[in-house]
Amino acid sequence: MDRRCVYYKLPLLESGTLGTKGNVQIVLPHITESYSSSQDPPEKTIPMCTLKNFPNAIEHTIQWARDQFEGLFTKTAENCHKFITEPKFLEKQKSGGALMSILEGLRKDLSRERLMISRIV
Repeated sequence: MDRRCVYYKLPLLESGTLGTKGNVQIVLPHITESYSSSQDPPEKTIPMCTLKNFPNAIEHTIQWARDQFEGLFTKTAENCHKFITEPKFLEKQKSGGALMSILEGLRKDLSRERLMISRIV
């Protein structure tokens, strides 16, 4: 694409995002450096859009699995424990904005726990 824009003397506008950061590069043939002559800095983290939509490297699938595991087993268990042991746990969550998802997770996990206990007893 870059070579075609230079050949036909057309400007090229390249843009992208990484989380909350964005970038734009304008390439004007024979005025600015071409797109192919510049290099992006190495990414420190894997973009969430890559993990959710197009994991194309083994590192992406490993990170996706870690995120899934943490969401299913770590966060849920921590929230249940804090709900039971910390009297003001829900009040603290109101400021974070994740209250509804936490309440839904608590409802599912604590009712599941109650069901398992009733089967034992």
